[in-house]
Amino acid sequence: MNNKRFIAYFIDFVIMLALLYLLALILPSNQNVGILQNEINDSLNSFLTNKISFTTFINRYAISYHSLMLNVVHINVITLILLFIYYVITPLYNSGQTIGKKITKIKIVSSKGELTRTKLFTRALFINGLMYTLLSIILLYTSSGLSYFLLVSLLAALQIIFILVNILILVYKKNNKTIHDKISFTNVIEGNGEL
Repeated sequence: MNNKRFIAYFIDFVIMLALLYLLALILPSNQNVGILQNEINDSLNSFLTNKISFTTFINRYAISYHSLMLNVVHINVITLILLFIYYVITPLYNSGQTIGKKITKIKIVSSKGELTRTKLFTRALFINGLMYTLLSIILLYTSSGLSYFLLVSLLAALQIIFILVNILILVYKKNNKTIHDKISFTNVIEGNGEL
């Protein structure tokens, strides 16, 4: 049964990546983005050829990365909206199913009361990158340079660790209820039996 959850998660992940890729193709390009990407590449090349120290590389990279993220913040905002629509609104109005869950014939249900937008939002915050994206946007305007880079890197690491812990729970626990299931008071079921 857990295989279906993994497959559904993977399908949904690929769908989101495809949507974001199409979005990047459709949106007009920004000349600053190319310049900043070149600065990042130049810093990396300088470090790899021992022209600059690791500390200098990280500082240059962090400043360029922060500027780059400021230039593409509209993409992060659109990503946040797409994540909300796909992982909160879609299952709310589609019997607890995203496209991946529909294909694998599983669905999200509430373990207490009705399946609500709040429960789905809480679930998406932790497992679907909603919190990471939201905090990344907030940090973009509340920190800069190295502090922004370190905080966003820490957030990314925590998101990955959270996902890996949930995978381990699914693999080794009998009740198959992950951390985000418990936090959001939801379950994932197949047919009329619990996963």
